[in-house]
Amino acid sequence: MLNNLSATGKFTIRDARPSDGEFIARNVLAAMGYEVFNVDADSAIEFGSTSLNVQGAVKLVGEICARPDTLYSYARTRIACVEGNAVGSLTAYSGDDYQPLRGFTWGLLNAAFENIAAEDSTSDSADGSGRLTDRAELSSNAVDSTETQAIGKQFSDENSSDALSMEPECLPGEFYLDSMAVLPEFRRMAFEYAGATDRIGHLLMLDGIEQGRRKGFPRISLIVDKVKPGLFTYYSALGFRPDGEILFFGHLYDRMIKDLD
Repeated sequence: MLNNLSATGKFTIRDARPSDGEFIARNVLAAMGYEVFNVDADSAIEFGSTSLNVQGAVKLVGEICARPDTLYSYARTRIACVEGNAVGSLTAYSGDDYQPLRGFTWGLLNAAFENIAAEDSTSDSADGSGRLTDRAELSSNAVDSTETQAIGKQFSDENSSDALSMEPECLPGEFYLDSMAVLPEFRRMAFEYAGATDRIGHLLMLDGIEQGRRKGFPRISLIVDKVKPGLFTYYSALGFRPDGEILFFGHLYDRMIKDLD
């Protein structure tokens, strides 16, 4: 079905639903630096000391995204659609309850991956196999780069519990743009939405900013990797300005904010 869609199709952005959990999960994983598009389903994803295939990781994280009470929840996500088919997403949320939600979400992630590791250890002891194959847009220009930008962070080989003691990505009073990705085959297509005609990643960014405005937040925030100056320039053109630096999972990021009128 997706192969038959084109830039002439009807484009919309809607609120996500629980049934979008696995789609959101794939995009969150992509935005965090994992290769989840155009790869074999058995390709491995590393989370700390746990290795899981792409299909299994998407299913596992998808269950967390299908909950209403996590950082990466459908309740905090907007879905870009072409002819009703999901092609991209942006997860964004209030900084007011960020700290408790971060602790809860990373607790779920850590427990889920630890359970997988424990199952794998049992399986390894039984048959000598350590594989988990039976369990259930980075481009050269700035606009393409936004389409798999975390608008920020990446998982790392550090234990996920480290996230709980790190500096907060966002602060109270801010609407934080966290994770965005667009399906590879749609990244260079331009659509019209809400009076603007541009690529999907840019339209999702504009929609995220507008969502923050509608919710009454005085500012929008995001973080951008120091090694991606093109993204820094892109966000600056959208009205974001530097607001210090943050060390997250061993990577240095610029914090950027946009004050709303």
